[in-house]
Amino acid sequence: MQEVPGYQEEPGVAPDSPTEIFVAMKLSIENWRWQGVPFYLVTGKRLPTRFTQVAVTFRCPPVWVFDPH
Repeated sequence: MQEVPGYQEEPGVAPDSPTEIFVAMKLSIENWRWQGVPFYLVTGKRLPTRFTQVAVTFRCPPVWVFDPH
């Protein structure tokens, strides 16, 4: 594994910089269609891999707008 400088040791970055360089969030949308569906966002500098994933699982909605038959 290659050693790299920390964020505050990078050229042009103040040694006392309070800037966050990593964040992970779990988000939700508050309506019936998206109820119980988590959205995960993770980003940061120098993560070991670049990764994008979209996973969709379809379920029957609790309310039918149109008759399914």
